[in-house]
Order: sequence, then C-alpha cells, then structure tokens
Amino acid sequence: MNDLQELKRLAEAATPGEWKFTGISVDRTNLSITNERYVICTVHNAVSLRDVMLGNHPAQQYVNANFICAANPQTVLELIARMERQTAALTDLRKWFEYERNIKSKGCGGGWDMLRCDEQIAVIDAAMIGIIVQEDQAESEKVPDGWKLVPIEPTEDMVIAGFESVPDRCFDGDKYPEEYDAMSGCQQAEFRAKRCYASMLEAAPKVPPQGLK
Repeated sequence: MNDLQELKRLAEAATPGEWKFTGISVDRTNLSITNERYVICTVHNAVSLRDVMLGNHPAQQYVNANFICAANPQTVLELIARMERQTAALTDLRKWFEYERNIKSKGCGGGWDMLRCDEQIAVIDAAMIGIIVQEDQAESEKVPDGWKLVPIEPTEDMVIAGFESVPDRCFDGDKYPEEYDAMSGCQQAEFRAKRCYASMLEAAPKVPPQGLK
C-alpha cells in the first residue's frame, strides 16, 4: 500500500462534511473545528479578538486551523480522484505508444517511429512521477542492499550494453583493461561475464510507476 492509498483510507474514515471553525472569545480563543454537527478538533490559543480588531498578524495556530478546514476529507478525496483519473489516462496513452513501438520494432510500416515513441513514453513516465508514488520507492523497502529488480526479458539497451562490454582495443580506446591480456583463458571468461552482467544491470530500466503493466 502506498501513501496515496493510505491517505484515501484515512479521508474516507474521517468525519464527513464541510469543516469550519468557531468559538472566538473576548480574550484568548480556543477554535473548535466542526462540520456543523460534531466537533472535529480544538485548536488552542489560536487568536485573540483584540488582535483581529487591530489587524495584527494572526497566530500560527489560526493559520493552521484555516488549513485544517480547507484540507477536509471531501477535498482530499476529490484531489485523489482527479489524480487517479490522470493516472489512468496516462497509463492508456503509454500503452498506445508501447503498441506503436512494438509494431515498428517488427518492421511494420506506418505509425510513429521508435525514437518518437520512446521519447513520448519517457515524457509520460516523468509526468506520472509527479502524480503517483513510484514503484522504485516501494522497491527500496523490499529489495535488500546489493540487489536490483530487472525485467525478465532484457531490453534492447541492455542487450547492446552487454555485447559492447566485451574488451576490444578499438572500441574501448583508453578505457581498454590492460590487465585483461595477461589473464588466463578462464580468467578472461570470468572477466567478460562479470563486465557483461554489470553493463546490462546499469542499462536496465527503472521499475515503471504503479499501474503500468
């Protein structure tokens, strides 16, 4: 369960209705926040009537009381519903671009080219980061240090990173591992395997936001 789901659960369980505060006294006031039927909570020493009459800056507790009233359950649930609709729309749009990209990867004509599809998918993923809690946040809580979630089938970028990891003087240039030439055959095989594995892990995509399949 992510933070948004927990917030939704709390809002649904809270006292419904429009929240207002009342109870300003002649001296110091304790503002009672109500829904016109029940007292939600009480904010102590929020404001004095004298300060209000003189136009003085309201106490922080008074500002807090205003915010508590504004962030009532109905408002929170409406904001969450809007975010869920936006997430669903972006998810459908992302699936369409994935479909177009798959068509192009199989050499079929028409539609968007693969690069433009990848660009649009990246834009959608970036937008969704601001809407929902990313799966990689939950991943950090579940996956032990030194481990990483990767796709079952390697992506094209992972495959390219893997075969480009093989030591080659022409390709590596100054980054060529000089110690490789002095290794035995078994040591070279181990070196290539580890370098390929590390390169593919580095090229592996992040876990997509929740809701994407």
